[in-house]
Amino acid sequence: MLSLEVIASSFMLLRYGFVGFETEEAAYASYREYVWSVGFGIAIKASRRSKKNGKFIDVKIACSRFGSKQESSVTVNLQSCIKTDCKAVMHVKRTEDENWVMYSFVKEHNHEITEEDYDNAMGR
Repeated sequence: MLSLEVIASSFMLLRYGFVGFETEEAAYASYREYVWSVGFGIAIKASRRSKKNGKFIDVKIACSRFGSKQESSVTVNLQSCIKTDCKAVMHVKRTEDENWVMYSFVKEHNHEITEEDYDNAMGR
């Protein structure tokens, strides 16, 4: 079986010839396609806009299990996805020529990829 690193690198390089994208949406769609092949859910963890023009300049797309479990004495909503502070993420930034490049990529998860993760990836 191929490692996640080989799958991710091959996917990005074969698809684009380099790890770059024309738009933020293209970066998200590409990572989404990758996570579907692996079987985990994602969410936008953080993003920043330019102070000059208000356009997005930086986006982190993370495993849906990023963050820590919130302890509370009152149960309001049960999370369908347990947080494990997973560090798997793709970080993209806008360049001066208005393209997007992969700034960093962490493939390792701190949890097993489960059927629940696959269902989250598929939007079930």
